[in-house]
Amino acid sequence: MPVYAQVGSIIPLLPEPKSSRERIGRAQQIPRSLLLYTLIGGSLKGRGYVYDDDGSTIAYQDPSHSTSAITHFYYTVSVNTLQFTISAASGSFSTFPTSRTYEIQLRGIFPATNVLINNVNISFESFNELINSQDDIKNGYTYDGSTLSIIIYIRQAVSTSESVVIEVELSESISNPLLVRTPISFIS
Repeated sequence: MPVYAQVGSIIPLLPEPKSSRERIGRAQQIPRSLLLYTLIGGSLKGRGYVYDDDGSTIAYQDPSHSTSAITHFYYTVSVNTLQFTISAASGSFSTFPTSRTYEIQLRGIFPATNVLINNVNISFESFNELINSQDDIKNGYTYDGSTLSIIIYIRQAVSTSESVVIEVELSESISNPLLVRTPISFIS
């Protein structure tokens, strides 16, 4: 079944579980890791957000209790630099994670020449090396030419109470005619 999304959308998803055992009860778990599927496709800006609540009560209906948190994501492009921001969560509740890891997929874009997370360079790794890495705490990025995607792995958990800024220096402008006309498919 095809799924359509507007260019400029940032869609938060749960990463694939590593085992079938991790699938049980997943809907009621507050994610400690998110996949941010970002559809660039020539758009100079985009946004999205994720809403979290305790998943087991209806306390979110009472405005006098803090039982939910919202995290916003947005990106802007200026010349050949893409800036992607994960905002600090607004709100909190007892089981809300204090930190998270992220996988950010920037779809419909040419390769990066450099990537920084909070002004710290991260290294480029080949697609297979990064996917199959046993180092669960190494941040890095790669490029998947088959989907025109820069994939950034933030494996060192970052605080949910602080913003994270990712700067991506691009090898080509996102207004390149080859990118603007490239159809972007969304497959979960």
